[in-house]
Amino acid sequence: MVIFSLLRRCPQDVPFTHSCNLRKPWCLRCPKCLYVWLGCAALLPAETVRQTFGTDQLLANPALCQDFAALMGAGAAGAHQPFECIGQADEARLFLSVCAARGYQGPVLDLLRARHGAPSAALLLLARYLDVDEDPACTAMPAEVRRRLLPALRAAAAEAESYLRAQLSPG
Repeated sequence: MVIFSLLRRCPQDVPFTHSCNLRKPWCLRCPKCLYVWLGCAALLPAETVRQTFGTDQLLANPALCQDFAALMGAGAAGAHQPFECIGQADEARLFLSVCAARGYQGPVLDLLRARHGAPSAALLLLARYLDVDEDPACTAMPAEVRRRLLPALRAAAAEAESYLRAQLSPG
């Protein structure tokens, strides 16, 4: 959440990124592509998503329903997370909830609502995914880099919390 929140500060740069391990810049089928698309769709303007991925309508594609469901631990493979460098199932659920609150539509969002209720139910996940771990014993990051980076991460976490609460709060 914090990293995607940092991207909100420079949406004009996001279309120049890529992360797919299969086909650059994006295959739009693998778990990594779907996860990154989902984070961008939840936190960035739709125009930035379209410029980056070529579409902001992946959730409307029925062929991708099981793939997105797998990201939130509700796929045909059960609760097993896809083997990729992606976030946890509840983080994908939080992204999906924000997408639902922002008006995205598609069968996986129907599944999300059936399993977890209204998008506002994801508010309970915020603390878990907005925590910035500041314990120097848990990182190999040099102290000087940590000293300079932690304030930016804290600020991004606060910005993300404000944005996510506004998106997910009913009414």
